[in-house]
Amino acid sequence: MTEATIEAACAHVLVELVRTLDGPDRAAALAFFTDDAAWCRNGAWSHGQDEIRAALSVPRAHTAQRHLLANVLIRTQSVDLASGEADFTLYRGTAGKPGLITEMAGIGGFTVHFRREAAGWRVAVLEGRPVLVFPREKVF
Repeated sequence: MTEATIEAACAHVLVELVRTLDGPDRAAALAFFTDDAAWCRNGAWSHGQDEIRAALSVPRAHTAQRHLLANVLIRTQSVDLASGEADFTLYRGTAGKPGLITEMAGIGGFTVHFRREAAGWRVAVLEGRPVLVFPREKVF
């Protein structure tokens, strides 16, 4: 595999993971993580598939969300390891308007480490860091 192929594959995994986390079947996101993965969300770390599964099962307070990713940069470490960063803007919907995005929630970044396994590239570490959190106000 070339560095460009590895970096494109990992960028694709990151985008697919985030889209899955935003969707209605959040439990499906578990398939993107390695068995020993670590995931940090809102400052709380989950380690391993069982803890990540439990974190994914907590109901959201909002009815819809969408991360818009930008500045995705993946770096190849070896034929089996890569790391990357991405910035995001997070939008959410509120109760009473199911599925409709109604507010900007914040801006942040992801740091991610990938590992190639028999099934392909998977996420070994995903850390989300808020940079700016907006007050709950309607923007649309």
